[in-house]
Amino acid sequence: MAWLLLALSVSMATVSAQIPCPNNMVCSCTDTNIECHDRALVAVPVFTSDSHYTTLHLENNMIETLPDDAFKNLQKVMIIFLRNNTINTVSRNAFRGVEAGILHLDLAQNNLTEFPLAAGALENLMRIDVSNNPIDENHFDEHTMYDIGDKLTRLDFGSDSLHQWPNTLRHLQALEVLNVTGGSFYTLPPTAFHGFEGTLKTLSIQHTQLIALPFALSKLRFLDHLYFDHNHAIGDSGILITSLSNDTLTNLQYVSLVDDNLTYFPSLLRFLRNVHTLILDSNRLAFVSDSSVAVAVGTAITTLSLRNCSLSRVPGALSKLTNLTKLDLTDNQIRSFENSDFQNMGRLTTLTVTRNPLEFIANETFKDLRCLQQLDIMESNIKTMPEAIRFLRNLTTLTLPLDKIECTCNIVWLKQFMEVCNTNLKIAGSCETIDSPVADYLRAHIPNCPNYASQTQCVSSTCT
Repeated sequence: MAWLLLALSVSMATVSAQIPCPNNMVCSCTDTNIECHDRALVAVPVFTSDSHYTTLHLENNMIETLPDDAFKNLQKVMIIFLRNNTINTVSRNAFRGVEAGILHLDLAQNNLTEFPLAAGALENLMRIDVSNNPIDENHFDEHTMYDIGDKLTRLDFGSDSLHQWPNTLRHLQALEVLNVTGGSFYTLPPTAFHGFEGTLKTLSIQHTQLIALPFALSKLRFLDHLYFDHNHAIGDSGILITSLSNDTLTNLQYVSLVDDNLTYFPSLLRFLRNVHTLILDSNRLAFVSDSSVAVAVGTAITTLSLRNCSLSRVPGALSKLTNLTKLDLTDNQIRSFENSDFQNMGRLTTLTVTRNPLEFIANETFKDLRCLQQLDIMESNIKTMPEAIRFLRNLTTLTLPLDKIECTCNIVWLKQFMEVCNTNLKIAGSCETIDSPVADYLRAHIPNCPNYASQTQCVSSTCT
């Protein structure tokens, strides 16, 4: 059987190698891909007739124009990548001959000033990306939007040239994913998502001048992922309860409000009882009060990310979020863990605190973290092995700083803990006192310590 599989594999490879590349002068071909990217091309290459390759890579060149019949010989092409060129013109007949085959067209980061009319001829287009092109709200052609509206499931668009919401998007009645990558508009009309209110599942609006969460959000009854990031004019006052305070968004599970100039937990959480992931990175949450977190008590939040939020300590109010399983506190200014910092977080499985000036961990800090499996304090100032680890009998991965840990016979207890209380623990990190990974030091040196033979007792720590 083995020789048969080998023969079949060699045969398939031989057949693949025998398929000619439609252009082997400036391109190369692998599997089902025509690779013409990063070649400093100023025009679309000429392709010979082909019925094998399905993906064409032309990104990162200097192409300015897509002429008539540019791809007509690529009979099986379904995906075309043209991002990061200098394209300013797309002929109406650019895709003639491949109208039925193209499913995905990437024209991001070019110089287009209008949504390409040629896209209207693509009978089965499911995804198109025209983000970071200077297309204003008046150049999303009505007829083109109508022609692609019954098949298109994902649209990426947006730039500073967009001063108002394009009302022709209402024709996109099959849209499931909408990614708005920029805009100079301050508000959205209440009807912004009309036409796909009953189909949209993922919405991303980033780098705009919006001053508030748009009321139009409240009509997206099947939305499950919301990315509302890098909208600096929002602030706390822009998190409008009226945008979300109804029973429509019951499917919403993931909310990202990164870099929106927030200073406290958004009050809208009281209405989003099914959200399980909340990302609040890069907001200045220097102080998190009990009252601000109170709105999230009783919600389904299991994952909370507070990266780069100017925190100087673990907010005690987080102890109210008893359903948390993942907490990320990376890139803050936390210097110590106190005994009560993770109180009532018995379901936490992953705690990430890397890139903090952490120097001290109290001996009972992790007392309530009976289910913790991963602890990352790598880029910190911890030198002494924290004895609070004794409580983490379900920990499988401990990531410590490099070249900072004091490796002496004082950590005999850790070797005993790993032999008796937690046999599955793996440790990454290295010693300051000797040129050795901590794990190797525990294995090779600790058994020679005079107090190694002493008994150890395991702390009761059942994960429930």
